[in-house]
Amino acid sequence: MNTLQQLLPFNPNKKYLSNNDVNLAIQINRFDGGGVVIGLNFRHIVADTAASIGFIKNWAKLNSSDDSSIINYKDVVVDCTDTFPRNKEIPSYARRINEWQRVPECVTKRFVFDGSKVAALRGEIMKQETSLSLNQYHRTRFEAVSGLIWGALIDMDREKNVGSTCIAAIPVNLRNRINPPLPEDCVGNLYHALTCTATKSLARSISESTKMVNDDFVRKVYQDGGDVFLNQYREAVEEILKGGAGTNNYYNGVRLFGFTGVIRLPFYEPDFGWGKPVWSTTAMSHSNIAALLDTCDGNGVEAWVGLPINDIPKFEQDPSILTYASFIPSYRSRI
Repeated sequence: MNTLQQLLPFNPNKKYLSNNDVNLAIQINRFDGGGVVIGLNFRHIVADTAASIGFIKNWAKLNSSDDSSIINYKDVVVDCTDTFPRNKEIPSYARRINEWQRVPECVTKRFVFDGSKVAALRGEIMKQETSLSLNQYHRTRFEAVSGLIWGALIDMDREKNVGSTCIAAIPVNLRNRINPPLPEDCVGNLYHALTCTATKSLARSISESTKMVNDDFVRKVYQDGGDVFLNQYREAVEEILKGGAGTNNYYNGVRLFGFTGVIRLPFYEPDFGWGKPVWSTTAMSHSNIAALLDTCDGNGVEAWVGLPINDIPKFEQDPSILTYASFIPSYRSRI
């Protein structure tokens, strides 16, 4: 992680952001062997993951062509304030959560689930759900791997703190959830964070929660200036931070663990003229957050898991993590 951060214009994990921080910074790294690494820092207040890849994709197009008309600029900046009215209170609560997650004792490690392991995991989940008389459904790679990590955390927490609860937070891209849909490249933070509670099938819990986010859901939550969303967000933040930090990173006996996924977003597609990327990854390090990305072949999952330093050894020894994850990068995954 420290090596990756050296390839960026500035450390993306510093605890406090000032008004003087730039919205976008780029660092081009050239190596003696001919390799090139492009490091980008986006301020989340300007762009979420979908907007970031949209920028990179359009930048690559312009870099390899003299025809600026290949970019539809009307799809980049879209006025959606009718659906998502601005609310000045939201950033202050988001900043409090952001600062809480950037704890110095956090350790972030990479776990690689190659394509064959992910396929086996998805098959195993289907068998389990069949035995539980649940509707058969081939869970997505994101749902399968997120459910596996979530289950490992639940088992770990129960072993050392009986009665604890681990809640999963899942961001959902809203661009294609409303009618009419917004352009996939439009700039902004157009996602909604859901919380999921554990059921018999963790992957199914994630799937069912995200399915709830449709056009009716979005318009109900964000209508009237977003009061419904703001009230829910305020209550959640106050509950999480009530009484300050607890032991072992628990808050009132609850661990809130976030999953952020860029799986199936075209991070391996941009071509600046010297070929497509062999590796695209993140250098973010937050406590109780896992970033899930595609592997180079598009079949596996690369998971960067951030946990308090005392939790990492136990998490690494979880039987399910040992079964499906690899800790030593393979050449094929280009990691």
